Amino acid sequence: MFKIKIFALFLLLSSLAATHVSADMIYTSSAFNARVVLVNNATTYSVQTNVTEGGVQAGTLIATLTYGGGTNPFANANWSPGASFVATGASVNDAETNETADGVWEFSLTPLPGWQIDGMTLFTSGTVIGNPIFENITSTGVATVYDDNEGLANELISNFADGDIVPNGSDIIFNTGTLRTGITVADHTQNWSYDSAGANYMSFTYRSGPVTNISNEGIRFDAQFSVAPVPEPSSVAIFGLLAGVACLRRRR
Repeated sequence: MFKIKIFALFLLLSSLAATHVSADMIYTSSAFNARVVLVNNATTYSVQTNVTEGGVQAGTLIATLTYGGGTNPFANANWSPGASFVATGASVNDAETNETADGVWEFSLTPLPGWQIDGMTLFTSGTVIGNPIFENITSTGVATVYDDNEGLANELISNFADGDIVPNGSDIIFNTGTLRTGITVADHTQNWSYDSAGANYMSFTYRSGPVTNISNEGIRFDAQFSVAPVPEPSSVAIFGLLAGVACLRRRR
């Protein structure tokens, strides 16, 4: 009987190890408000917003777009806070039939005292995206990727599987949509994400195209904060003792 139980446990663990676990959109509880424009010129757009959890301010976000190049470069932005932070790159359509654009996005979180950062999430929503690559994506946490369309005809990400760890400096390459419209709203909207545990900073170069019309590339950002744990009384006492010892040594 004991051997049968061990064998059954082995089969259960084996089945769990073989099961693919989705990363999903993990850090999405924050809201953003009170936008202040820090920089708005021909090369850079940067804003600061408050980050709230349950209506209480937990930190601040500084988001920056450095305009790049391409046949139809990103040349303006009008970012807006809300349930998620809208960080759309905007271009004006021109006569090119194979348009490209690129720019560097950066997101930096700072917690208020008493709060800690659980992580940050990047995804797309609301507009057609023009056959993008998120190039040299980097964060200060442990990052995973989520692709809800994996295994389907409209699978989104070609070089990572759903749930994979994404090393710093990697590119996230999307399976190409049509030249005319890029990837449809229904296919990409909240169906993929880059989630980084414990991160307070994220950056990437967004490369769009070729596609017939680059207008508004619907990039979104979200985050999650939690109340920082209070040290146990014993930990506080030990810290105070060590501080006292250090003070005595300095006096000697």
